[in-house]
This record gives sequence, structure tokens and C-alpha cells, in this order.
Amino acid sequence: MKRAWARSLAIVFVAIMIAPGFALSPALAAGGLGTPVDSVSLGSSPEWIAYDASNGYLYVTLPDSGAVAVVDGATNAPVVNIDVGMRPEGIAYDPASGFLYVADQGSGTVSVIDGATDKVLVNVTVGDSPYGVAYDPANGYVYVTHHFSNAVSVIDGGTAVVLGSIAVGMDSYGIAYDPANGRMYVSDSYYSGIVSVIDGGVNAVVGNVSVGHYPYGIAYDPSNGYIYVANSYLPGTVSVIDGITDEVVENVTVGYYPCGIAYDPSDGHLYVTNLGSDTVSVVDGTTNDLIGSVTVGSSPLGIAYDQSNGCIYVANSGSQSISVISTGTPIPEFPASLLFFTIPISVFVGMFVERRLGRQGRLT
Repeated sequence: MKRAWARSLAIVFVAIMIAPGFALSPALAAGGLGTPVDSVSLGSSPEWIAYDASNGYLYVTLPDSGAVAVVDGATNAPVVNIDVGMRPEGIAYDPASGFLYVADQGSGTVSVIDGATDKVLVNVTVGDSPYGVAYDPANGYVYVTHHFSNAVSVIDGGTAVVLGSIAVGMDSYGIAYDPANGRMYVSDSYYSGIVSVIDGGVNAVVGNVSVGHYPYGIAYDPSNGYIYVANSYLPGTVSVIDGITDEVVENVTVGYYPCGIAYDPSDGHLYVTNLGSDTVSVVDGTTNDLIGSVTVGSSPLGIAYDQSNGCIYVANSGSQSISVISTGTPIPEFPASLLFFTIPISVFVGMFVERRLGRQGRLT
């Protein structure tokens, strides 16, 4: 009995010794600022990106081509280009239907793509210069900003019917949904320097938040309930809005002409594209401090997080490519061949422990 116990103790000992060196799956460990690990050439100027969790694909708008490029997140290889309306800009994914909604700025429509087939199902007419898109899972509506008409169109995601529009500030661009309070935050750019707050329950503006110059991209951080707004004019800042009070609690200086912004739940950081400095700034969501930057391609604009591989995808509009940033270092898999060494070593150590304890009269 005691000899069996000695061998078991040895096996546990060996397991503890080797455990730090392996993991059961090749996950990404959080840490560092992130490292560019790949670049995907698209042959056209990409601008905005959305991630489809159902198939692991990235959908990238190509305004110059009137198309949406589909990139496989598993291989980082282009799959297909989908023809949509003229000058597609913003794009959003609806997990309830598996559809993607694309704002066609040049044709005044929203193209609805079925993520299962990568085909356009319908083009919804919404009016002049649609730009940003966001989905509200609470009511199933899709909200679309308009660059020139100072309004946000509301589309029923179930029927693809336009329900109406909501008046906001001038030159609205980005839009993001806050599930904690059920509100949409709309960056009204260039002239007003505000963020309009829309209550999704009544589809009306319930407040305005003054931010920096020319607010553009906008994202929600579920870990702290804050909304982050990229203010694209100099000096280049990100305004941090408390979703409870709808007040700015901090302004973080980043790079030149920040435009896109995305939240990475694996490390709690916000990643901000800087159109004028060809970098992505990294902001710690816990402290709201700038902790560094990552160099990417020319004129980065759109940005998205891929939860299946833990990577950040950046649309470089000036270099016709997508930069892929790993936000951590791979944890190596435990090699199966090591099992052939683990068991013999365990037995050897068990025999050693057994003999030592036996000599001391502690084993019978």
C-alpha cells in the first residue's frame, strides 16, 4: 500500500514539474502590445471590418471596388469578393440571423449578406450617404448613420424594412451599442464634436456628450462599461465615456488621426488605428493609459477582433492590405511523444522514493 503511495507521489511530482511547459490546446496568452504576424493583400483599398463568429470569417469593405472581401480567419487567406452597392463603408454582423449589413455610401443602400452563403439577399434603400452600422440585439434593429443627412436610419433586422430615422448631429460616422444600458452611441463628426446617445427602447436621442475634435470610430468595453471614441483631429485623442453617467471621464492621447477602434477581451486592451502615423495605439482598458503602439500598413482605418484566434485585424487603406496582430504568444501544445518519457521517469522516481523510505524503515 505504501509502495503504491510512493509511486503515485512520484507521478504527481513529475506532472507538477512538466505542467508549466505545456497546455492542452494552442491558445494565445495575453501579454505585450501585440505583434504583426501576417499581412493579407486584397488588391483594393480596404476600409472597415466585421467578424462573423459563425464561420470565423472577416468581412472587409472595399469602397473602390464596390465589394466586400471575405477572409478566412483560420488561414488568413482571401475566400471571395461579394459585389454590393457603390462605395461600401461600415459593416456590422447580426448573430441572431447570421447576416452582415453593409452601408453603401455611394448608392444610398444597405446590402444584406447571408454569412452562410456569402450572397447578397437584398439591398435596402435608406437614403443619402449611409456610413456606420451597428446591431442592437435587444430589439433586433440595425442602426445606420448618414454622413450628410444628420440622421440614423432604423432597419428591422427580421424584415429588412426601414422603420424610420432619428435626427442626430452633423456628419455622423461611427456607431456602437452599449448592452448595459440599451443605448446607441453615435459620433457626430467634423463640426459638432459630440456623441449623440440614442435610447433603443424608444428610438430617440436622450442626450449628447461633448468629446474631442472630429469624433469618428467608437467602441464599447464590456469589462468597465465605458465607450471609447476616437477623435480624429489633432492632437489625436480617445475620449472615454462612462456608460452610466454619459460623461467623459478621461481623454487619452494616441497617434495622428485616430479613426478605428476595437476592444480585445483577451487582454482588456483597446486598439486604435492611427490613419496619419501608420500605427495602432494600445490603450489599457483598466487604467485608460496609453501603453504603446504597433506599426502596421499605410493609412490604417478599420479594425476588428477575431475571437477564434485572438488576433486583431487592421484594414490598411493605403497599402491595400490587412495586418494581422497577435495580442499574445502561443502556448505550445503538450507533445504526445513526451508521454513515453513521463511514465518511465515516474516509475523510476517511484522506485527511488520507495527504496529510500524502505531503508529508513518507513515502508513495510
